[in-house]
Amino acid sequence: MRSFDVRAVKAVILAILVVISMATAVQAAVYYVDATNGNDSYDGMSASTPWKTISRVNGSSFAPGDSILFKRGEMWREQLTPPSSGALGSVITFGTYGTGSRPVISGSNIVNGIPYIINDTFTGNAVRGWAAGRGTVQATNDHLEAVLDGVDNNYGDYLTRDVPAMKEGWLMYRFSLIKGYTWTKDQAVVGSGVIDGAYVGLINANGAPVWRVRVERDGGFDYYVPAAPSVQDGIWYDVKVHVKAASAAGANDGAVQVWINGALIFNLSGIDSDTKTLKKVSMGNTYYAPAGLSMRLGIDDVKFANCDINGSESGGWNATGVSGSDGSDIYQGYAFFDSSTLFENRSALKKVAWSTDLATTAARMQAGTWTIDTKNWLLYVIPSTPVLPDSNLYEASTRANSILVSGKNYTKFEGLELKNSDRESLLFMKLTGIEINDIVAHHNGCQGTNLSTVQGQTVNDVYVHDSIFRDSSWNGVSVDCYYGPSSNITIENNTIFNNIHNGIDFKAAANYTYSNLKVTGNRSYRNGTHGLYMQNYTVGGAKNATIAHNLFYRNYGAGGYIHKNFTGQEHSGIKVYGNTFAYNGVDGGFGPGVQLEAVDSDIRDNNFYTDSVTASGNSEYRINGSGNSSDFNNSFDRGRTAYLYYNGASYTFPAFRSLGFEAQGSSVNPRFNGEFTDDYTLRWDSPSIDAGVAISGISTDILGNPIYGTPDLGAFEFQPPYTMGFDAPDTASNVRIYSDGKFRNTLPPAGTAAHLVIAPSGGFTSGKYDEWMNLVINAWETSGVFEKSWRESSSTIGYLQTAHTVGDLQPSRYYAVAVDTVTGLGIGGAGCSAGICLSDAEGKISFTYNGGYNGGTHTFSVRESGTIPSCVALTNSVCYPSISAAYQSLSEDGTILVRNLSLTENLTFDKNISVSVFGGYDAGFTSKTGITTVSGSLSVTTGAVTFGSFSMK
Repeated sequence: MRSFDVRAVKAVILAILVVISMATAVQAAVYYVDATNGNDSYDGMSASTPWKTISRVNGSSFAPGDSILFKRGEMWREQLTPPSSGALGSVITFGTYGTGSRPVISGSNIVNGIPYIINDTFTGNAVRGWAAGRGTVQATNDHLEAVLDGVDNNYGDYLTRDVPAMKEGWLMYRFSLIKGYTWTKDQAVVGSGVIDGAYVGLINANGAPVWRVRVERDGGFDYYVPAAPSVQDGIWYDVKVHVKAASAAGANDGAVQVWINGALIFNLSGIDSDTKTLKKVSMGNTYYAPAGLSMRLGIDDVKFANCDINGSESGGWNATGVSGSDGSDIYQGYAFFDSSTLFENRSALKKVAWSTDLATTAARMQAGTWTIDTKNWLLYVIPSTPVLPDSNLYEASTRANSILVSGKNYTKFEGLELKNSDRESLLFMKLTGIEINDIVAHHNGCQGTNLSTVQGQTVNDVYVHDSIFRDSSWNGVSVDCYYGPSSNITIENNTIFNNIHNGIDFKAAANYTYSNLKVTGNRSYRNGTHGLYMQNYTVGGAKNATIAHNLFYRNYGAGGYIHKNFTGQEHSGIKVYGNTFAYNGVDGGFGPGVQLEAVDSDIRDNNFYTDSVTASGNSEYRINGSGNSSDFNNSFDRGRTAYLYYNGASYTFPAFRSLGFEAQGSSVNPRFNGEFTDDYTLRWDSPSIDAGVAISGISTDILGNPIYGTPDLGAFEFQPPYTMGFDAPDTASNVRIYSDGKFRNTLPPAGTAAHLVIAPSGGFTSGKYDEWMNLVINAWETSGVFEKSWRESSSTIGYLQTAHTVGDLQPSRYYAVAVDTVTGLGIGGAGCSAGICLSDAEGKISFTYNGGYNGGTHTFSVRESGTIPSCVALTNSVCYPSISAAYQSLSEDGTILVRNLSLTENLTFDKNISVSVFGGYDAGFTSKTGITTVSGSLSVTTGAVTFGSFSMK
C-alpha cells in the first residue's frame, strides 16, 4: 500500500487555497457614475446600472486597483472625497467612460434669481432626486412641480429627500396662498429636517396660518413663532433654511437659520454634535442634534396658486429700480451662500463689496458687477451686456474644492474637468502616491490667496502631468510642506496660464524641505507674477530640483524665480537645463528670465530672450549664491546689449564671462520661428541648434521629440526635416546627417538638388539620433564631364563601410571615383573596378567606401573616365574578364553580354539555369558593332544556353 504524508497534503491544499484567494482578491472592480440616468440604489457595476451621485461614491469603500468612472458629458455639483486608499502599483483610479466632453465636477451652483431647493448633494439641476410621498412630483431642469392628490389625511402630501450623512444643507421653497382660502385642521406648508424632525413653515393656528419653527429635543419638541412677517393671501413667500452640523466632536459651531423673504427670523447657534445638545440660547431649551441631517419638503394638503414649488414662475430676477454708476439696471435674486465669485455664462463677474444698503453699494456698481447682502441673503447683479439676467446662466462658487484627497494614498485622477470652487479645484494633502493626468482645472481660489487650481500639502510620490491649469485667482499648480516635508514631485507636460499669481509654485511652509523635484516639459505663460516660483524658509527649502525643457513666456514677473526670501537654509542642487525664457517681465514686471538664489546649482542649455523696449528693468538671468555655475546658455535682448546679474551686480555679457561664467555661452539672436506670435521653435538657421552640451538623463525636448546630435539651446529641439534617400541635398547647403538618416541644411539652399545618397552599408538605424556625418558639396556638374565633388567628415563612423549612390550622370558610361585625389582609394562595389564605375540606365553609379574616416575629412570626386576597365563580359551590370567568369557569377537565369572581340576560351555550361549569350557589343555595352569570335571548346552538360552574334571555332 502506498503511504502519504498527511502534513504535506495539507500544505499543498493550503497553498492552492491561498493562490485561489489571491487570484480572487486582485480582481479589480469598475464602478460607473451617471448624473442623468444613474440611481444610487443600483450596484454601479456597469454602464447600464450606474450610480448617480458623488455622494454615493464618497460613502462607499474601494479596494486597490478599483476604478470609478464618471460619464462624459455629465456634470456634478458636489465635492469628491475619495474614501479609500490604493496601494503601490495598484492605485484607485477616478476616470471617465463614454464619449463627448469631459465629466465636470463643479464647485458652483446655479443662481437664476429664484433660489433652488438645494443641499450639498444635489442642486436645481438634480432635483429629480426628490420623491413623492403622496401625490406626484415632476422635475424639470430648473424647478420642481408637485401635484396634490386632494385627499385630506393626517400626513398629507409631501416630497422627500433624505441625506443622513449630510453635514450642511439648505432648503428653499416658494409658495403663495389662494386668496380667501380657509385653513382647516392639520394643514401646513413646512420644510423639515432643520434638525431631524424640525419644521419651518406655515401651520394652522386657530383657523389662521402663522409662521412657526418646530425643533425637536430629547423627549419632545419646542415651537418658536416669530412676530413677523404676517401671513397674507396671494403673497409669494420665499423660505430659506440653513443647517450646519458641528465641525467636530466637542465643537459648538453648528447652527440653524431661517429666512423669509430675505429677513432672518430665526438664528439658533451653538449646536454640539458630540453631546448632541445645544447650548442654552434665548429660547431657553436644550435640543437634540444628530450627527447627520436630512431634508424634507412637506406639503400637507394645502392648495397653491400654482404648483411650482421653486422655479421662475414670477419671472426670475426682480428689477430693483436702482441703477449702477453707469446707469445700468440692477436686478435682485436670492442667495443661500456667501459666495466669492459669480459666473455669468462661465465668465467671472467683478464682485463689489456690500456697503450698508443697495443705494450706497450701487454707486460702485456698473455693467459686469455683482454684490451680495449676507445679512438678508439677497444677491444683486448688473449683466455684462444690456440684457435681462433671465437670459444668462449664473453660477456661484459654493464648495471649497471639487476634489479633496486627505490622507488617502495611491489614487489617480484623469480626464476630468474641475472648475468654480471657492478654494483649490483639487486639494491633496498628507499622503503618498497620487497621479493627476489629463485634468482641466480652472476658475478657482476665489476665497483668498495662496490657493491653486491643484495644490498638494505635505505629499510624496506625486506625478502631475499632461493637464491644463488656468484662470486661478492665485497659483496654477502648487506643492508645499505645510504639515511636513514633501518629496519626489514631478510636474510634467502641463499647460499653465492666466493665473493671478504664479504658474508653478513650491513653498517650504512651516520650515520643511521639499526635495527631488522634476519640473519638465511644461508651458507656463501669461501668469500674473512668475512662471515658476520656489520659496525657502529659515530651515526649509528646495533640494535637488531639475527644471528642464520648459517654456516660460510673457509672465508678469520672472520666468523662474528660485527665491531666498528668508535667511537660513539655502536652496541647493537646482538644475535649470534646456528651457526657453521669453518676454518675461512685461509691462514693468520683475524681469529676469530666471533668478537663481541658491547654492551649488547649475544653469545650462537655456535660451533667454528679452525685450528692453517692453521691460526696461529686465535682465536675461541673475545668479545669487555660492558654488553656482552657468554655461552653454544664449542670452539675447532685442532692444539693447544683454545684461546679466551676479550677486546683485549687473554685467554685460563679456564682463559676465570674465567672472568665469558662460565660457561656451553666446549672446545672439536665437532666430525663433515666430517670437511675435509666441512660436519659440527654432528656425533652420538658428545659431542655437547644436549649440548646447549633452546632459545625462535628458533625451527629449518639451514636445517629446528626440535630441538630434548635440542638444540645441532652449525647450525645443530642431527636428531635421529631410531624409537621406528620399530627399536630395541642396548643392549650396552644407548638410548634417544623423544616424537615423535624417538630415538638415546648415547653409541657405540654392534650390538645386544633388542626387547623392550616403548611408552606412547596413542602412541607417531607426531610433538613433547622434550626429553621423557632415557633407559639403563643392561641385555638381550636370553637363560636360559631369564632374562631382564633395567633402565628407565624421567623428563617429570610424572605419565602418559607407555606401554611396551618385546620380545626375550620363547612362552607361564609365566614371572614375577618387578619394583625396587617388582614384579607387577604398572604393569597391559590383559595378566598379579599380575605382572605375559604370553608370546604369538612369545615370547613377553605386559604390562603397571602406577607407575609414577616423575623425577626419575626405574629398570625393566623380568624373567621366576615358579608361575602360579590363572587361570582356557583362552580366547584372558587372564587368568580368571572361565569359566563364561571368557565367560562374550567375545563380539563376540570366543574360551575358560580350564585347566585339576575338577570344580564346574553353566554355563549360554546367548549371541548371537558362543563359543567353549575346556578342558583338562595343566597349560601353550600349550597341552592337559586329560578332564575338571564340576559339576553344564548348560543353553544355545541363541547363540551356542560347547564343546570338556569336561564333565558336
